[in-house]
Amino acid sequence: MPSTREQRVVRLHELRMQGVQFDDADFELLANHMWRIDVDGYVKTNDAPHRKSIAMHKVLLGPTPAGKQADHEDRDKLNNRRHNLRFISYTNNILNSYGRECAANVRPYQNGYRVQIQRQHVYLDALYKTEAEAMAAATAFAFAYDNLIGRNT
Repeated sequence: MPSTREQRVVRLHELRMQGVQFDDADFELLANHMWRIDVDGYVKTNDAPHRKSIAMHKVLLGPTPAGKQADHEDRDKLNNRRHNLRFISYTNNILNSYGRECAANVRPYQNGYRVQIQRQHVYLDALYKTEAEAMAAATAFAFAYDNLIGRNT
């Protein structure tokens, strides 16, 4: 029966076969954890301190600076190569998320597109003729909200 270390190394190789990408230089660091692809599409481990689930990209990037979020520049949650990972503002993360989760707030509705966003006690619920107009409104809303609460730096 293989040791825990051997199981982790085998699991990393299996994840690579499933499309997970990371730098060879990070293999030893990542081999300290047992990884899985979570339901949200991120590569995560539960064997971090305090048994809290943590994403691979956050292990690789380290502590998140205040007012920033970790981001996959190419939007691929399985691409954890260091050149693809960065810290950016919330608004820039929204801008980069066009075509993935953010787009769930912009959806076809009757003869146009509906934007629905809720941030604490601030709401946007509007209709637009084109998807581009709707995305522009959603992005402007996120940017204005972040400026209002001082989140953009």
